[in-house]
Amino acid sequence: MGQRFDVVVVFSWLLSELSLLQMLGESLYPLVEQLERDHAAKVTGMLLEMDQTEVLHLLESPDSLKAKVAEAMEVLRNVAQHQQPNNTPTDQLSALSLNDNL
Repeated sequence: MGQRFDVVVVFSWLLSELSLLQMLGESLYPLVEQLERDHAAKVTGMLLEMDQTEVLHLLESPDSLKAKVAEAMEVLRNVAQHQQPNNTPTDQLSALSLNDNL
């Protein structure tokens, strides 16, 4: 019986954490959207990975939020830049497939 109680307690805790995360996201998203409309969902998700007390601080401090959104956008730009091929002839040839248009 004690183990069942532990499972119920853990499950209840997880639900409350998920609810809190959802509430934080719903509060944070419109603020992020004002700063970065095209990437608001991705940036909000990135910010929600931070500690909850830090996210609460972002909700209360527009300057801190702007700085973190700028930081997140820089990360996204760097990732996008590293994922783009250099468009050298070798890159173009490696992108070809023998099965194209079959």
